[in-house]
Amino acid sequence: MCSSDLLKKQQDEETQRMRSNLEAALYAQPALLDDALAKLQPRTPDKINLYLLSVAGDGTQEVFRRETEFVQRSFAERFATAGHSVALINAKNSADQLPIATVTSVRRALAAIGARMDKTQDILFVYLSSHGSKEHELSLDLPGAPLPGLSAAALHEALEASGVRWKVLVVSACYSGGFIDADRKSTRLNSSHLVISYAVF
Repeated sequence: MCSSDLLKKQQDEETQRMRSNLEAALYAQPALLDDALAKLQPRTPDKINLYLLSVAGDGTQEVFRRETEFVQRSFAERFATAGHSVALINAKNSADQLPIATVTSVRRALAAIGARMDKTQDILFVYLSSHGSKEHELSLDLPGAPLPGLSAAALHEALEASGVRWKVLVVSACYSGGFIDADRKSTRLNSSHLVISYAVF
């Protein structure tokens, strides 16, 4: 067998392995998400609680996973968010172990977090890290499985549906300013929203 044929055979085998792993990972996702949401703890009474949702959107680059995991660790250490946080992570090697970030999982996570909060007092911190687009949409991709992106409008609707008044939204992506514009259309008091957008080049 010549070197080019051997290389093609190896590539085909690797592609097949990726597809098999992806199928198994996607099959496990409903249970992984249910488990993560079930681990959310009730609020601590007689104080303002902080809840965290962090999202690593694009799984084709590990930087987004690392960034999101850093936020999770930092908030747990500094603000005691253990039991009050959910991470949705798209990455090459964790899709069979952790809930992935999809439009549906973001909506479900926000609804579950909101159900445990005092919606008039507690604070919801949402951290999103991914590639952005001119259409104000965050990339939600797994290697080998492109997923529908999360638009500014869809995120705004999910946040409103959660019923939480006090929210901080941090968007780490190109063109993230579009998420500020979408949030300004809220029917709630603007003073209850803080949106921070930035891009790192």
